Amino acid sequence: MSTIHKGALVVGQIVETGRNGRAVITRVHDRSNKDSVIELVGEGAIVRLGNAAFDLVYFSGERSRFVSECIIRGGLPWIVHTEVVTEAVLENLKKSADDKERQDAEAKAREDAAFALEKSRLQEAPEYKHLKKVADNKGKCEAATVSSNIRAELKKAFPGVKFSVKKLSFDCVQISWTDGPIKTEVEAISDKYEDGHFNSMEDIYEYNTSPFNVVYGGVKYVTTRRDYSDELLEKGIVQARKQFGKDLVPEDCNAEMYRSGALSKLSREYFMYGFETELRRIIAQIKA
Repeated sequence: MSTIHKGALVVGQIVETGRNGRAVITRVHDRSNKDSVIELVGEGAIVRLGNAAFDLVYFSGERSRFVSECIIRGGLPWIVHTEVVTEAVLENLKKSADDKERQDAEAKAREDAAFALEKSRLQEAPEYKHLKKVADNKGKCEAATVSSNIRAELKKAFPGVKFSVKKLSFDCVQISWTDGPIKTEVEAISDKYEDGHFNSMEDIYEYNTSPFNVVYGGVKYVTTRRDYSDELLEKGIVQARKQFGKDLVPEDCNAEMYRSGALSKLSREYFMYGFETELRRIIAQIKA
């Protein structure tokens, strides 16, 4: 095994990448110079690489096409192995990849059919007859349609509660309210208006647009913020006192102390992050 293979890469040769694992070269494209060359200067600085491109089949059944030799030869995360598989092994890998591609295509066709069927159902769904459709927004920003629909759904689900639903940008809507339902109840309605989610591991936004988004709108982000009245804060303090006792939650604790930040220093010897954090956790579960 070698990360620097100076000879020409050939069909059947094993290469490896940290992300997808081992693969075998199945085809070489447009090699104008039969002797692929790597030149090094000093501590491994690469100044010239081969100019071919390769089709690969992975042991996992995946395929890559037209992978530049510059990428494969460029070092980590790629490794060029010296081993070359037999023709029989290569044919088995190609057959497995063909089978996987066929299965994936069949699965995609089923998913597309189910998506189209659900989209058609939602167009006439009686439970959403009070919502606006993207097709009827007459050139308005889709976030405006989403804001309007969320507002309508919340009004229907929680009559008497005043919600503020604002379009912060073309791809973000914010919901805020005081007391009323807890956040999970509101998010049970609002979450379906998100087009996907942010993948913090890879630092990218991954879209997963649903049939509902196509019909009634979707944005990248829907945020929620529940504020608390003094009355709800006092109710939470009373509940905390019953749970932890007067020594940890004295009688003089009140909403004003919460808003000033004074409760963050209370009973630190018992509450790792202070009583204020514990109180927020308690209040977050109280429906008002």
